[in-house]
Amino acid sequence: NKWFFPSHNQLGFHFPLTVTCIHQMFVYVLVVLTETQLRNRGFGEIARAPSLRVPLGTLGAFCGIDWGLSNLSLRYIPLSLYEMTKSASPAMVLLLSAAMGLMVFTKRIAAIVILVCTGMFLSVSGGSLKVFRSEAFPLFGFTCVATATFISGGRIVYAQHALQRLTVTPVAGPEGSPAGGTTNGVNAVTMLYYSAPLSSLALVLPAMYLEGAEIEQWFAAANRVTIFKVAFAIISSASIAYSLSLSEFFATRQTSALTLCVVGVTKQLLLIGLAMAIFGDRLGIVNVAGFVIALFGVSFYNYAKKTGAMAREQQRATGAGPVGESELQQGGGSGALT
Repeated sequence: NKWFFPSHNQLGFHFPLTVTCIHQMFVYVLVVLTETQLRNRGFGEIARAPSLRVPLGTLGAFCGIDWGLSNLSLRYIPLSLYEMTKSASPAMVLLLSAAMGLMVFTKRIAAIVILVCTGMFLSVSGGSLKVFRSEAFPLFGFTCVATATFISGGRIVYAQHALQRLTVTPVAGPEGSPAGGTTNGVNAVTMLYYSAPLSSLALVLPAMYLEGAEIEQWFAAANRVTIFKVAFAIISSASIAYSLSLSEFFATRQTSALTLCVVGVTKQLLLIGLAMAIFGDRLGIVNVAGFVIALFGVSFYNYAKKTGAMAREQQRATGAGPVGESELQQGGGSGALT
């Protein structure tokens, strides 16, 4: 995305809202076309229930706004500032998870989240805040990514609530009886089926208003080869977005929003490495130290989660009274991260 959206890209198609809108339409089509294959692979099938339209549609709208603002910010800010701002995500998810009763807030969890956030901040900033003091500070881009970070925390936590606790009443069968009965929680396929269309619709008007005129000019000036390259890039990245969205919802259902967010730090650390290789970003001693701190925080979280699961299994085996939910486990999951 950082390569695709800046105005100096040779393809010239720097329209993040439009691209994100197309991505989500493509994701919806893929979900419908691959429902049978997804069911056979254990992701579940689409639960077509009218009661899901409003909650999952609302979630989809927030997903679209989150992804749209994140991609839009990459037109104006460097990748390092983007990742620096996104490093606050685990803390946001922790606070919202505790507020919604999906996770017990403890000192150990707070320490892990602070460790991860601090490591991420140092790894991308090098301990320097000069980017915020610059006269050419990209305020609009920073506002976009900061807003997206806040929305992202909320939509990930609400996704966990929907995936694990939302009541589902399927459409009645031919004889008027419920088809399968009422269940708690939806699967990843159902989540995408209802959220992807609204993710796209939420961006249609902003994309038309902010990018419509420029897109018309681009099509008037572009040749067929350029249009083909752009279409190929969009469809390829949409396929990746489909896989990532499905994996994200599936992982959230099996674990928790905080687990997904903390492990996602590993992805952000890899992005920093790619930024060094592709965009020539350099890492100093403080950056490397932050990198190590963040990795240690992720490892500590995994260790704490695994030991918590082992302790509960031992309690069940010995029958030593009721087993309470671990503060790292409440809300879903089965132990160590994989």
